[in-house]
Amino acid sequence: MLTFNLKLSRRQQVELENELAIAEAKGDLPEVKRILALLSLVSGQFVEDIAEVLKISIETIRHALHRFLLGGVIEIKSKLRSGRPSKLTKSQRRWDFQDFVGGRR
Repeated sequence: MLTFNLKLSRRQQVELENELAIAEAKGDLPEVKRILALLSLVSGQFVEDIAEVLKISIETIRHALHRFLLGGVIEIKSKLRSGRPSKLTKSQRRWDFQDFVGGRR
């Protein structure tokens, strides 16, 4: 990977830190890891070290950096997944799982 120093303005840094707090509150682990990777790049850490610590690929870091440079913080947010929605509610799935584990079938 091309080695360079990523520098952010104070506003960009604060914006990333705010998005990190929001992603942590939502429990969105992939988004948290992408933001942490960017913040680590800003602090001067090597991509290989970041990938090892966060347990993500170098390609994921490269892709997050590319999206951030092209579109800013808004581009590294997790997108909604397309596809058919679940037919069961969360409480129904929990009830089915408890029935299955409890052996009541």
